[in-house]
Amino acid sequence: MMRARPASVGCAIALWAATPARADDPIPPLPDVQPQPASSRYLLSADRLLEVNVGATLQLDWNGLAGVDGPTAHAGAVVGGEIGIPFYEQRLRPALFSGVKLGAYADEKHEPFAFVEGARFRYSPFMWDVFDIYAVARTDVDLDPGASTVLRPGLGVGVRVARLLAVEATWDVMVPIDSTFVDTRHPSFVPYGISFGVLFDSCFKCNRAAPPQVNRDLACRLYTAAAAKKAAHGRICDAVRRAMTATPDPIVASRDEDGTSTFLKALAAAVTAEDEKAEIGALVELHGNLLAQWARYEELSGNLAQNAQRLQERWTYAPVPAELRSYLGCDADAQTNQLAAPACNELTK
Repeated sequence: MMRARPASVGCAIALWAATPARADDPIPPLPDVQPQPASSRYLLSADRLLEVNVGATLQLDWNGLAGVDGPTAHAGAVVGGEIGIPFYEQRLRPALFSGVKLGAYADEKHEPFAFVEGARFRYSPFMWDVFDIYAVARTDVDLDPGASTVLRPGLGVGVRVARLLAVEATWDVMVPIDSTFVDTRHPSFVPYGISFGVLFDSCFKCNRAAPPQVNRDLACRLYTAAAAKKAAHGRICDAVRRAMTATPDPIVASRDEDGTSTFLKALAAAVTAEDEKAEIGALVELHGNLLAQWARYEELSGNLAQNAQRLQERWTYAPVPAELRSYLGCDADAQTNQLAAPACNELTK
């Protein structure tokens, strides 16, 4: 049984990668190792491209009106969405927010509608597989079409469940930008404000994922080489038909002695002309080299799989004597009597 040897795998990859492939080499070089997204020790903290939160926030503030004993409470609801980029196992999460506010705030002039633009920064110092507790800093700019612009920064804490649903609360202050608040005890700075928010991350396909492997059919290399053996076309079909009946010896059969190897060796023994023997011999050699390269690919792929890695390409190699017969020009169209040359797609998604 083959054992995992991470160090030897790395050395083998470096050795194969250091050997440049010639453009005319019929044997493709081994593919590179596929980069993997950053892993996390936490169950639900996969590497993510974005988080797209939608949510609602209840905002309260207290600013006493002039001539009124005691503070006057205002309440408003903010509905909107934010786009953020999580870092460091989703611990650091800066985001930009955009939404609308319905209700009153600051003074009697700021109601009943405003646009809200802002920014958020969240940091989770306490994280587990399902839950995390985070600190949040937020800054909103309330744009009321009929009153002054208001800056509302705040600090608070939040709890997130399954990296999906979060509740948070912040203590806010309010500062007018264009002019002071009208007829209030705190015309230029309101120190009493609270925000209670609920967030839902709606981006279900934002985790970074490794790109899909490219499929490479190495049999196309053999078929293309067979189609290029012009000297053999049309003159060896009787030998091809005889070679089609050859089968591997079941006693000594192995992976290297597959049906294609047996067919090509029988064909090389059946042809008589020297140029035909040379061209069929070249196919026998190419088939052996492709089998050896495919074996190296599978060994490398198996070692990488034990370390949760994979190659950028998925190789297959299963040439069929019947298809080789066609590429050698021995399948003529019944109507035109022209030699068929079917196409072979080596690379597919």
